[in-house]
Amino acid sequence: MFLRLRAEKMLVLTIALLANILLLVFAHAPERARIASWLSNMEQFGTVLQMDVDDCDTLNSPRGYTIVGRGQLG
Repeated sequence: MFLRLRAEKMLVLTIALLANILLLVFAHAPERARIASWLSNMEQFGTVLQMDVDDCDTLNSPRGYTIVGRGQLG
């Protein structure tokens, strides 16, 4: 009887430990998804900026500098 009770307690403790580990993993999932989404948006933004720079032969900045090509000051 004593061994059976001890085995049941060990089973309950093991299940509780596994549930705790799963909860910790799933608690961080939304944060990781937010970071991945942000990184993807930044990559797309950089691509758009690079396409815009490639489309413009010259671009006059408000201070009068002329940007030629890929960001070289002319």
